[in-house]
Parts: sequence; C-alpha cells; structure tokens
Amino acid sequence: MLNRDESQVLSENLFNDEQTGITFSYQGLGLREGDGSEDDSETVRTIAQFGTVNDDEPPVLITIRQESRFRIVSNIAGKPTLDIVRDNLLSNYPDRFSEFELVSSDEIQVDNLPAIEIIFSYVNDNQELQQKFIAVKKNDDEIVYLTFQSFADNFAQLQEQKFRPIVESIDI
Repeated sequence: MLNRDESQVLSENLFNDEQTGITFSYQGLGLREGDGSEDDSETVRTIAQFGTVNDDEPPVLITIRQESRFRIVSNIAGKPTLDIVRDNLLSNYPDRFSEFELVSSDEIQVDNLPAIEIIFSYVNDNQELQQKFIAVKKNDDEIVYLTFQSFADNFAQLQEQKFRPIVESIDI
C-alpha cells in the first residue's frame, strides 16, 4: 500500500510502494489525495500521484502507474513491448490531447532497464502544457509508466529540479 503519512510532504522524501517494490526520492512534492486509482483496471494500477505543495511554485503533476499482463499483448501483436507502447501513444495521443505536438521520442535506460521517453506538448484551456512520458519494461509482463507534466514555460526548470531526480533515483 501507499505510504501516505505526513512525512511525505517534507522537502526531501523517499517514496516506497511495498506492493510493487518501487522506490524513489523526491523533493517539494506531496502525494495527492485523489491518486487516480479511479481510472485503474484489472491490468493497470496507479501507484501514486504527486503535485506541487507550495502555491509559489509552478504547478506540476507526476503520476506513476504499472500495467501487467503485457506479455499477452506483445505475443498477439508480434512486436516488442516498448514498440507497442510507443506506437499506441503516437497513434492515440494526437486525438486525446488538443494541438498535440511531438517534441522528442527516445530509447533510454531507467534503473538499468530498457525504456522509452516521449516528450510532447498540447493545449488545455488555452494553456500550453508539456508532458514527459516514460515507459519502463520491468519484465516481460509488466510496464511501469511515469508521467511528468507542467506548463510548457516551466518544463525545462522542473525537468532539472523535480523530474530528473525522480528518474535517476527510481528503483524498479
């Protein structure tokens, strides 16, 4: 279960999800009350959602999810897992996000595991937002998704201050 005690809103914290074993450190963020679990399904589980805790900081939303039973999808499609995730995102997100624009798409490593990183921008309520989507192949059957989003004007700063430290500290 999620560790949701008050210590998780201090300046530096360690998040630990005992069910998945996923841990990472984070700063200046608080666990959100609505963790997104209402969107969960039999195969997708929201591990945590974080947001900015200080009103004087740029707003940010960080979500960590895990999807299981991916081996079946990969076998049916006859494609590598991360290729399926990338293809699905690039074919569906332009319809899901207004004025979707791909910024970058790269193969990376997270916690020495194969991953993809897709950065894109979109418009919501006349505000340009930017999102970093990372899919990490935990094993042949499970994918861990990390999404980081903020206003586009603040994205580069938040990338260095908040997003990169989480990605570099995560233990999957």
